[in-house]
Amino acid sequence: MKPPVADRLAALRAAGAAVYDAAGLRFVEALLERAAALDGEASTRLHARAEARLDALAERLYADRSVARALLATLQAADADPDGEYATACATGDYRRLLREAELALQRARSEGGRPDRERLMRLCGQARHQGLRLPAEVEAALTAEAPGAARRAADQLAQALFRHVITDARGTVSLARAADRLPAAIGPYNAAALAGQVLAAAEALSPAWLRTLLTSMEDLGALHVLPAPPPPRRRRR
Repeated sequence: MKPPVADRLAALRAAGAAVYDAAGLRFVEALLERAAALDGEASTRLHARAEARLDALAERLYADRSVARALLATLQAADADPDGEYATACATGDYRRLLREAELALQRARSEGGRPDRERLMRLCGQARHQGLRLPAEVEAALTAEAPGAARRAADQLAQALFRHVITDARGTVSLARAADRLPAAIGPYNAAALAGQVLAAAEALSPAWLRTLLTSMEDLGALHVLPAPPPPRRRRR
């Protein structure tokens, strides 16, 4: 004899049905709600249809869960889930993700053995030192860490820092170019635009990093300047 429908629904929710097949679970719930609102033969038919859907959903979910758990054990044994992403997916009911990606992740872990992540980190560290960037403490620690996934996380963090540095550098270069291009044809020795351009050029020669920081802060202030003014406070009626 099958357990009550409410108990089977609760068991499916606990097994991650809301993540595994949210639409299918909601359809079963909607059928049961509709059946409860009707009487007679119509209610019986809807209830039978809901149970059939529930049985099909449970069969698929439990079968995929068994396969996903086996795949997760294989991934963990091969150190192919260093960040615990697949363990989280299996715990929350995203079994289909493991079915889709487990084989590729296992092949990648066996072929790479973690070396490309460390090589990428070392390459990015060389680029950061060449550009005069100070390595974050997490990146310094990852250079000697043996924890799974440490090199990959540090490389991602350093790549983001290098990207922000390049963007800031490009903004500074564009600002200097604009300052030079906007000069009029005939200017005097005390022209404000000419003096500003000379100061920026001298600052770039002395400290490009300081100039980039200055221009970034000035652009941020300029962005705030164009914001609409707040409305005047309303007077309270007495």
